[in-house]
Amino acid sequence: MFFEHYSDHVQGKLRDIRSAMLASGIKKLVISSGQLIYRFRDDLHYPFKTNPYFLEWLPLLRPDCYLLIDLNSNRPWLFIPKQDDLWHSKPGPIPVILQNTFQIDYYLKVEHLKRIVADSPDTAIIGSDKQANWSTKTQLNPEHLLSRIDYLRCWKSDWEIGCIRQANRLAVKGHHKAEQLFRKGASEYAIHMGYLSAINCMESELSYDNIIGLNEQAAILHHMQLSKDPPLQHLSLLIDAGAPFQGYSADITRTHAATPGFFADLITVVDRLQQNIISEISPGKTYLDLHISAYRKMAYLLKDTGLIRATPEFIVAKRLVSSFFPHGLGHLLGTQVHDRGGFLISSDGDILKPPAEHPHLRFTRKLEERQVFTIEPGLYFIKSFLDILRKDENSKYINWQLIDELIPYGGIRVEDDIVIHNHGIENITRDAFSSVKAICEKDAIAQPVSNYEEPDSRYFVLGYN
Repeated sequence: MFFEHYSDHVQGKLRDIRSAMLASGIKKLVISSGQLIYRFRDDLHYPFKTNPYFLEWLPLLRPDCYLLIDLNSNRPWLFIPKQDDLWHSKPGPIPVILQNTFQIDYYLKVEHLKRIVADSPDTAIIGSDKQANWSTKTQLNPEHLLSRIDYLRCWKSDWEIGCIRQANRLAVKGHHKAEQLFRKGASEYAIHMGYLSAINCMESELSYDNIIGLNEQAAILHHMQLSKDPPLQHLSLLIDAGAPFQGYSADITRTHAATPGFFADLITVVDRLQQNIISEISPGKTYLDLHISAYRKMAYLLKDTGLIRATPEFIVAKRLVSSFFPHGLGHLLGTQVHDRGGFLISSDGDILKPPAEHPHLRFTRKLEERQVFTIEPGLYFIKSFLDILRKDENSKYINWQLIDELIPYGGIRVEDDIVIHNHGIENITRDAFSSVKAICEKDAIAQPVSNYEEPDSRYFVLGYN
């Protein structure tokens, strides 16, 4: 049963949150699932997204729910709004495992909750600014408490790691379908829609918007303005897309070439670089160490492939790598795609900022067991960066003829999701690709092989049916 680790997960969260509350002088903590946000001067709302601090406790994708942790109680208290009207679908049933884990009460008006949550300085609420009118004394999103929670979020339970594994297996189905559509000449939008169909997911359920870039659009790091018109010629596809499972996310990027050639060979080289970086992961190192190693390896790649005619040491010293690899190596992963806490080096809120020469790195802290994060080196041919480089004094070292041939291909990124165990490194993404076999018959997508068990849909908590 997929929920076999869930009770242990909640008990571990309780231990962590009690420790954070005691250190912060908080006796009662309310975590909101979030509220509907309505469009300006309209009665229609934007797609609902559950507060990630709430999702870490339970996969309940509903607005206006509240979780109460009281230091005087051994059981967390879950408040769910009653809904009985003719306009909306009723929420699905609460699974038994949640009923056994939480004390559940249903409320009609939020005013009923205010009587339970004391108007006191030793009470805190984690949620949107709309919670501020609950009381005059209650602390709203106290930074000293959030820093402690963010610091602890870096370590994932068996339940959380299992959710991210399942999210990867779903996402891999979408990636197989996306590649098939690319090779059939589809547009970015058509590839996106095929991806959603393959993972059986609505666009509003995605953990983040799909990044799908054909040809030169692959050089736009977050290309989300998807064209409905296919290009005259398909050269390359970069797809950065995940899938949600029980509130947790996968984050996978793959790059494909339409035909064999130099760009296809570059994809292979970047993939090999990524795997070499993953082989260097070990507890005790910092993620900054990994990023700097990747940066240096990229310098060798630029030299060995003839893109820059200079030594790797010179390429690093002159920061030429940044023109082709401008972002960080990766980030923490959880209920947020870019999970918070990547800079925190203590529960007191002390941070280790990335160095000035690597400003876009999202993760600097020490690597430890049970951390889940991405490894995603990239090699891009971004026109705006290259235009600056053409005017630089080091422009003479750049193989501009080769660069100009590669600009129409956009760029390359290879991204896997990694977890550190006491017995070694688990590449969740590569394992997912191995366990889901693509069957290219008509429009069929990848089908599960014998060692892949589909999670029982009875245990999904999807909010409204």
